[in-house]
Amino acid sequence: MERIILAFSSDKAIEKLRTMLEGSGYEPAVICRSGAELLRAVSGYDEALIIMGFRLYDMTVNHIYEQLHDGCRVLSIVRAEHTEDIIYDE
Repeated sequence: MERIILAFSSDKAIEKLRTMLEGSGYEPAVICRSGAELLRAVSGYDEALIIMGFRLYDMTVNHIYEQLHDGCRVLSIVRAEHTEDIIYDE
């Protein structure tokens, strides 16, 4: 199974998602608050599911997505005004 990594700049968002995941039997492997921290964490896993917001302290989801390896999947939870800002592969 893929490792789950939560990446949000908001502690409130992290705690809400952690509670939801743990209530469903999943435990996040890593909690990150910056893009640099996230990229370091991902480098240690062959596969990872990243659940993140649009912007961390130092990077947006687009910058992070460009630097991830093929074993990573990204689920970005964003406000409606940011949906058009996200660039993704189809």
